[in-house]
Amino acid sequence: MTRKSFINADDALNDLLNRFEKHDGKPKRLFAYFHADRFDNIKIIDQCSRRLRDAERFGAIELLIEDLFIKRVALKDIEAMYRFLGREPIGTKIGHLIENLRKSIEFPDIWEPIFQDISAAWLSRKQYKGIPAGKWETLSKIIVLTENIIRHDGSPVDFRTFSRDAIGDSKLLEKHESSVTSFLQNMDEKMAGNSEGPRATLARFGLEKMAPPAIISGDLVGICSSLNYFGMHPDDLVRAKLASLPTYVLFIENYVSFVRHASEVNTNKEGLLFYTGGFPSPAALSALMSVLEANGTVCPIYHWGDMDPDGIRIFQYLADQIMRRLQRPLFPHLMSKELLKERGVKDSIAKRIDTLGSVETSKLSDLAETIRASEMTCEQEAIAPQRPPIHEL
Repeated sequence: MTRKSFINADDALNDLLNRFEKHDGKPKRLFAYFHADRFDNIKIIDQCSRRLRDAERFGAIELLIEDLFIKRVALKDIEAMYRFLGREPIGTKIGHLIENLRKSIEFPDIWEPIFQDISAAWLSRKQYKGIPAGKWETLSKIIVLTENIIRHDGSPVDFRTFSRDAIGDSKLLEKHESSVTSFLQNMDEKMAGNSEGPRATLARFGLEKMAPPAIISGDLVGICSSLNYFGMHPDDLVRAKLASLPTYVLFIENYVSFVRHASEVNTNKEGLLFYTGGFPSPAALSALMSVLEANGTVCPIYHWGDMDPDGIRIFQYLADQIMRRLQRPLFPHLMSKELLKERGVKDSIAKRIDTLGSVETSKLSDLAETIRASEMTCEQEAIAPQRPPIHEL
């Protein structure tokens, strides 16, 4: 096996300490190697040699010299090496990091086991949630950003504005959205083990990279009646007025199903349809609920999505948001245990139903139990669009 060799003395000395820390600080004979043919010229060899001899005189290392060339150095005294490099032991540095974090913001007790996990991982020189050991500033910002997200009231805001306001770095959330999401999932048992991506998770807290257009179908003032559906920015949708009150509101998860319902069922514009694209854009969802509030809409509100764990998760999210904002219930449309038994197929994804936690109070509790028992799921596109049964309200 080819040994790693160095041409820079400090790189070699820091590597010795890194390996010592990676082995939990257990005493072990550690070496760093140098090969003459890797150096470009005698000047670089001389600079490296002088620095290594300084470390030897300091008592940090031992030298093995062959033919006037330093072939190998051995770690001799750990404490001397730390002092020579002006470096703190990683355990001490982690302790200072966490202490400074606690001074910057008041953290709830739920963070304590996470701080312990960070210490354990970084003491072993392992990454923690994708953050390499030693990236102190990055980790600090991600932790403070995560705590600010948890405290956020859920109102729609874009990534860069939120990140800038929270930690003074507008691009950090975009760069580290996976790490932030992993922290969030640690903080909320309901989110642990879910299969949604970082963007969908952050959308639950009202955060998105940039609000996409709201795609809707319905009878709005100023919109050509011949259009089956159309898109507008959420800021414009907030100001929109309904030309006539809808007989139903329907959220639709998948694009094909949305287009089919708009083109085949909602041709008379009696319904107000909203394409969610999985978890809906927080800004677009908020804008649509503003329209429903402002226009005094009292018709039943439905959601039609996939009959699988993620589809149920989206339904629960929408139901929570609508009840909180409008104090109105959300009804499932074409999402039932009977349809699942008729159209469903065996699918390993069904096992993820156990990550949802309790759905006993949800209108989809029977469907969730059927998914669990049958290990079947059904994509929304497998079912033809139908007008909701308005009499349910």
